[in-house]
Amino acid sequence: MAARGRNQGTIRSAEASSAEAEKNMLIVELRDLRHRILKTAAGLGPGARDEVFLGTWSTRDLVAHLIGWDYTNTQAIDEVLAGRLPKFFEAHDRDWRTYNALLVETYIKTVYRELLRDARRSHRMLVERVLQTPALDLRRDMGVRARGWKVTIERLLKAELSDERTHLEQLEGHASRGSRGRTIGESPQPPV
Repeated sequence: MAARGRNQGTIRSAEASSAEAEKNMLIVELRDLRHRILKTAAGLGPGARDEVFLGTWSTRDLVAHLIGWDYTNTQAIDEVLAGRLPKFFEAHDRDWRTYNALLVETYIKTVYRELLRDARRSHRMLVERVLQTPALDLRRDMGVRARGWKVTIERLLKAELSDERTHLEQLEGHASRGSRGRTIGESPQPPV
């Protein structure tokens, strides 16, 4: 009986260590991607910042979108921990188009430097919230479902990572097209 208890304790300890390592890796990836996005965005000239290159979005719009999702995911962590479906799921439509437009409208700034500062601040807040969350709770099934999909904090954050990887590639493409001599006013290349 005592051996079984020790084995269960060892298994729980190994699971906790694994969860902590995954949490740390997730945080490193979140920070790295955001740093790379903001560094690329900061390196754009004034015309390129407002040039539409991604559907109807400019770099300024893209950064406002990221700020909005930082706040959205920070709130979603608390909602999932409470066993509730995050409120943003109420706004789901094709590609989150309506919700993304609302986020851009809400968080856009005229002064680009302030927008970038806000993006660093909102992301720092999200990372702090993740740091405060026990590692095992990131992947814990709290019984939250959306259209048959199990909603966990880890899945929400991995979706954000995927989104930010895509946006980094798009932004780097935009920046490199601009550095090859394309002038403002020429038609942008479609994102790959």
